[in-house]
Amino acid sequence: MICVKPVTPRIGILMRNFSSKREVAVPVDSILVSIAVVAMFLIFAGVLLWGDRQTSSLSNDNSARGQRH
Repeated sequence: MICVKPVTPRIGILMRNFSSKREVAVPVDSILVSIAVVAMFLIFAGVLLWGDRQTSSLSNDNSARGQRH
């Protein structure tokens, strides 16, 4: 069997953590990395959209040529 010791939290440690209610600002480098990641996803989505438009126009041309003959 596993023996579990009963542990009582220290009130001083808990009260010290709750008493410091100052706001912490987000570091600038984290914001820049987030912006870069979002920009890369947008660029990737744009490239996929462009590629889809290029290939869909080719498939439409081929199907239209097949119907004429």
